[in-house]
Amino acid sequence: PVSLMPPYIRRGFIRKVYSILSAQLAITVAVGVCFHTQASAQWVAQNIGLFYAASWGSCLLLLGVTCCCSGAARAFPTNYLFLFTLTVLESIVIGFVCTL
Repeated sequence: PVSLMPPYIRRGFIRKVYSILSAQLAITVAVGVCFHTQASAQWVAQNIGLFYAASWGSCLLLLGVTCCCSGAARAFPTNYLFLFTLTVLESIVIGFVCTL
């Protein structure tokens, strides 16, 4: 159990989790701000395929990771790659929503 771990390990884990979450939020905000300030509603309407590709891509990525390659999602380099890809795809979806 976690309660039996030394405090420095628990603090390190919490620091790691909050660092990853902060990076995800920073990426999401950066992409959302770029979409909101640079893209117009007309551009969004013309490129709605990107919205659908990002939303379906994130769904398929989550489904694929949970069903097919759950072992790869627990391995060091690939779990960060999956998380980064999911963050970027969801950021694109949020960018489209913020622009409308």
